[in-house]
Amino acid sequence: METAERVVAKAFPVDHGLHPKCANPTCPKAFDWFRNGKFFRFSDDSASNHHGVHHYWLCENCSHAFTLASQGQEVVLEPRAKASVR
Repeated sequence: METAERVVAKAFPVDHGLHPKCANPTCPKAFDWFRNGKFFRFSDDSASNHHGVHHYWLCENCSHAFTLASQGQEVVLEPRAKASVR
């Protein structure tokens, strides 16, 4: 039984487009070196990326609610697991 609904949304790498932003496709927060948040690094075995690594960033707000996971050749946005209550 699943208790959390999974968000299946392809995330955007930091170097995607001219204006890097949060990897959450619905979040408009622009990337800024001085902002908090969480960086992710995923290997890419395809020949399209010359160094084989893609970098992703979730802004501080999104990083509290979501995480990123690799699914084959895609990186997807998933809800963070809620902490268990003791």
